[in-house]
Amino acid sequence: MKSFKQRAALLSGLAMATTLAVGSMTMPARAASTVKWETSLATAQQKAKASGKPILIDFYTSWCAPCKVMDKKTYPNAAVIKESQKWIMLKIDAMKQESVAAKYKVEGYPTILFLKPNGQSVGGVRQKGLSASALLAQMRANYSKARK
Repeated sequence: MKSFKQRAALLSGLAMATTLAVGSMTMPARAASTVKWETSLATAQQKAKASGKPILIDFYTSWCAPCKVMDKKTYPNAAVIKESQKWIMLKIDAMKQESVAAKYKVEGYPTILFLKPNGQSVGGVRQKGLSASALLAQMRANYSKARK
């Protein structure tokens, strides 16, 4: 029978070998853990043109209660995060970027718009907070229109 020291050394060696083997393995890329937001329409359009992805704009204000609910409950949803990777996601504070809000005739908050890479609107939801499932439905319904 092996001594305690021999068994401890063997276990330690196995643990080290396992650590080295696992550490050297190529692990699959993890999905993004948050929505990646742009804050400039010009930058979003540049990225959209380069990638061919459509743009989703979330117009919000600091005082909009439904906007805050969406930030806390809708956008952190794993399915929304995954779907957002097909889009250039743009978050615009309408009080700070009034010209962009005026361009798209935003009159209430939140307003979610779906754009082609060239900036042409293909639809959206105005003045209504959305649950994760409702936002996903809108994103999926507008995706093919925005890609054309």
